[in-house]
Amino acid sequence: MSAERIGRLDLLRVGLRLLLLQSSWSEGILQSVGLAYCLVPGLRRIHENRDDLNAAIRRHRTPFNTHPFLAGVVAGAVLRMEADGAPPQQIASFTRDSMGPLGAVGDPFFRGALAPAASLIAALVALLGGALAGAVTLLVVFNLPHLIVRIAAVTIGFRDGPVALARAGGWVGPRKTRGLKLIAALAGGALLGTLVLGPGAAHPVLTGVVAIAVGLGCALTLALERTAWSYVVPLALATLMLGEMAI
Repeated sequence: MSAERIGRLDLLRVGLRLLLLQSSWSEGILQSVGLAYCLVPGLRRIHENRDDLNAAIRRHRTPFNTHPFLAGVVAGAVLRMEADGAPPQQIASFTRDSMGPLGAVGDPFFRGALAPAASLIAALVALLGGALAGAVTLLVVFNLPHLIVRIAAVTIGFRDGPVALARAGGWVGPRKTRGLKLIAALAGGALLGTLVLGPGAAHPVLTGVVAIAVGLGCALTLALERTAWSYVVPLALATLMLGEMAI
């Protein structure tokens, strides 16, 4: 069985190559060249004949475009289907059908929730602990989750085959997206509440408690109905106005 020829190191190489998935993005074929490049370490194990390898690579140069952080699911599943001898038409159909669902769950989670949450948490850390601590926090909080997903998705996709596509929704589904937005809201409220604390406040403790409480309330209310970015400005105004009144 060809699948036995592909080891963990081969799948790791595929996952690392996914970091370059969009380096050759073009209007005509989108991410397809990048996907073909990512698949090469696994395809080499499956197709030992050079002509068969070249033919397999060319088959994957059809238009492909999805969320880059979740493309590992497709890469792993495609390698499994290649190893199991699935017909090229079936592989092409799976690749084409996977683009929309992965993009639909990936964009709200990573761009609409993780990025704002990481930014607001990093800003709060920078305010309390300095710019360097904030920069490190931003790099870790945003990059660690998506790097884990990128690389682990290849292994899971290869293990489960096409079924892995359904599992991806559980990793970054709507419930987890809402949870991240609430975390972003809490961090934003705490950040803006902290900003109103000043040396000239007559009652700094009261000012801070009330400002943070109102900031969190506004953030939670707006985060339930809007994207994570949309509540930052009204939350800032509400918190700063309350701070001025308390002072």
